[in-house]
Amino acid sequence: MDQIANKYSEQTPLLIYEEREKSLLVKNNSLARWESLLGQSRILWFILFGLMCWSSLGRGDFSPWFLSIMIIPFIILLVLHERVTKAWQDVSRNLEFYQSGLARLKFKWQGKGSQGLRFRTTNHPYADDLDIFGAGSLFELISIANTLVGQKTLAEWLQGPADASEIKQRQESIHELAPLLDLRQEMNAKAGASKTPADISSLVSWADQPPHLLSKIPLFIAIILAAYALFSIHACVVLNLGLVHVAIAIFANLLLASFMSRGMEKIYHGVDLHTGSFGVVSRAMTFLENTTFKSAKLREMKSRIQQTSSKNPPSILISNLAIWIDLSNALKNLMFSPIGFLLNWKIIVGYGLEKWRMTNGTHIHDWLKIIGQFEALNSLANFAYENPEDIFPELSEEKTFLHASSLGHPLMQKDACIRNDLEMDSKTRLMIVSGSNMSGKSTYLRTVGINVVLAFAGATVKARSMKISPMALAAVLKIQDSLAEGKSRFYAEIQRIRQVVDLADGSIPVFFLLDEIFSGTNSHDRKLGASGVLKGLLRRSAIGIVTTHDLSLAAIADQSISDAKNTHFADKFEEGNLNFDYTMKPGVVRHSNALELMRAVGLEIDQE
Repeated sequence: MDQIANKYSEQTPLLIYEEREKSLLVKNNSLARWESLLGQSRILWFILFGLMCWSSLGRGDFSPWFLSIMIIPFIILLVLHERVTKAWQDVSRNLEFYQSGLARLKFKWQGKGSQGLRFRTTNHPYADDLDIFGAGSLFELISIANTLVGQKTLAEWLQGPADASEIKQRQESIHELAPLLDLRQEMNAKAGASKTPADISSLVSWADQPPHLLSKIPLFIAIILAAYALFSIHACVVLNLGLVHVAIAIFANLLLASFMSRGMEKIYHGVDLHTGSFGVVSRAMTFLENTTFKSAKLREMKSRIQQTSSKNPPSILISNLAIWIDLSNALKNLMFSPIGFLLNWKIIVGYGLEKWRMTNGTHIHDWLKIIGQFEALNSLANFAYENPEDIFPELSEEKTFLHASSLGHPLMQKDACIRNDLEMDSKTRLMIVSGSNMSGKSTYLRTVGINVVLAFAGATVKARSMKISPMALAAVLKIQDSLAEGKSRFYAEIQRIRQVVDLADGSIPVFFLLDEIFSGTNSHDRKLGASGVLKGLLRRSAIGIVTTHDLSLAAIADQSISDAKNTHFADKFEEGNLNFDYTMKPGVVRHSNALELMRAVGLEIDQE
């Protein structure tokens, strides 16, 4: 598969984002002024209309017909204001989209996006160790999903390896979606004004409910009473017949609302949410419906959403549902709710929602699953677009294989990222990395691990080349003691390593990353324990990398495990400064920097 850099655009993502941000800033400022002007005009006209109505009470300064005509300018202002507000919101969302992209490209994105903490799973074999979730995490860097179902799907992909066939299909889809920047911009605008993705998964349980309205007679009664309510208002205001008919309409509506209250409560349960994400869903469905795809996964997704008995495509059906939900939310407007009550708005709209649910509800679950997959693919495609030098890894048919050149960490600034190579296969199943403190051992493990996560998710990786076989990943890098649970660091570590061993007992080969193995015990027990655990893992067909600053542990590769090799990271202490090159070298490290570090911070070291 071609590299991203040669495929998408002659301009860099940074230049494209900067140009579009500049253009959107001009539009945003202009629309903001118009929105303010129309909003103020709308309020002033409403106040003027209210004063005219008040002055005509009992005196007849203005005729009812003149007052009715005066409503027309207010309606025009209302429509114009809504359109300008919608356009302003779209431009503002697009501006935020490119500003977020620029923050990622300039490495200023940490803590500003969705961190995915709600998707963390307890005792996951690598998520916490490799910074998959949280501030400055891989999820925050990648996710541009505008629905929670999209974020959840992406989180699941980052927490578990797909099989080889699925990985290849995702790679093809991401490669096809990556150039479509305008699509991602438009989907972001369709998310509406809310900055929090809506949880539309509640629609699944709503769609699975049994029928609630078996008779249409209450609907006909509601429509008749609504017409009578309009007549009563006309009779009071225009014909001067008093409030008798209005009182009758209110009393009749109260009786009907009381009779229908239980049924309406069931109908509206599960749809009490904002419809911002419905625009995203509809836009994604429109794209899938109207586009001819090359990748098998996108073709399959298109086929699945088209499996509906309705004459209208799913994008229209979702838009119709959004309209019904918006109509139901109109009752939350305090200015409209009295009118809505007289018109039996809740009952009439409730019947519309029920009809939509009974006709299309069976497809909701599958539609949301597809949208979740599409948003996850779109997030990974955006990640590929913004990092055009990254490549898609090649999949190996060997059981345990990982060769990579120029591996870099995607969460590090490019100019600070030192790249290293890795070769592990049937000849080298264990690599022991030695080195002094701060030499780069832990960072190397995280670099390898996070690129493996990306590879197994179907994403691009930060490397010049990479070939890998599907494996289960396990990492033990972050170990802390717990006073609350009465656990020492060493006890917590052996529990985590036991988890790795248990994972290796499964049917999928394990690729493990162990940082400073058994550092919480003495050198003798550390060497014996590490040797036994590593032999057990290799016996279970696992491969992996272990780091240590204990040079006695590095002897395992020479003394007891034949298919292991030693590598190291070194440093130089020159003129009072400790210098690191963060470049991995063959063999065992030959010195330690601990004493030099102690002296560097002013500690007196008595060696007598």
